[in-house]
Amino acid sequence: MIEQESLLKQLQYTRRTLALLEGQAAGYSSLTTPTHLIIELEDKRREVADLETKIKQNSEHYGESADQTPSTIIPNRAVSTSAKVFISYSHKNMQWLKRLQVHLRPYEQFGWTNKDGSKQKLEIVIWDDTLIQPGQNWRNEIIKALNTSEVAVLFISPDFMASQLIDSEKLPSLLASSNENGLRVLPIVIEPTTFKSSWIAKYQFLNSPSYPLSEMPKSRQEETFARIAEAIISALRS
Repeated sequence: MIEQESLLKQLQYTRRTLALLEGQAAGYSSLTTPTHLIIELEDKRREVADLETKIKQNSEHYGESADQTPSTIIPNRAVSTSAKVFISYSHKNMQWLKRLQVHLRPYEQFGWTNKDGSKQKLEIVIWDDTLIQPGQNWRNEIIKALNTSEVAVLFISPDFMASQLIDSEKLPSLLASSNENGLRVLPIVIEPTTFKSSWIAKYQFLNSPSYPLSEMPKSRQEETFARIAEAIISALRS
């Protein structure tokens, strides 16, 4: 049954990715959705459908219920009463962090119900460059925070990319290692930034890199933060 468990884990990860892509697509009309995003959505939907078919076929072969889901077979965050989100940003971008916290606050207060009926609440762990002090073993603290988080949100800006967190190469390598173990890394572009050739380019962004939050009118910023909050929770629930 190792193969079946592997398929279920893969389905869980693919559903999370699909939810994030759908969250991005929600920011466009049917006429303005980028072609690459449409293609990615179609590919992920096909991948989900193929995995569900394989899992169903395996379940029938082994005489199991085809209705079983990753949350009922594989131990995961559903057994916990809280789901952690790690947020990293430059202290110079504090105002953007505060807006996201406002939109995530209802999930901290009231939580949500998972597909298996279990209830969870959001727990936020915040890291910024001011937390790095001379002589402090902050690397271990970040490792501890990342190892207990399901999602890592990064506020991408020139200040963030130039900060000691990034310049030291510690955070990028730690994120890459945690990503291999199931951590979802979700960047948000808040200001025009050169990053296409950097380590951050390989991750799936929560908003369009070509339209940073700082260039949006206030009403559009709030709409985008609402979608971002929903996408984060969708990644936790998948």
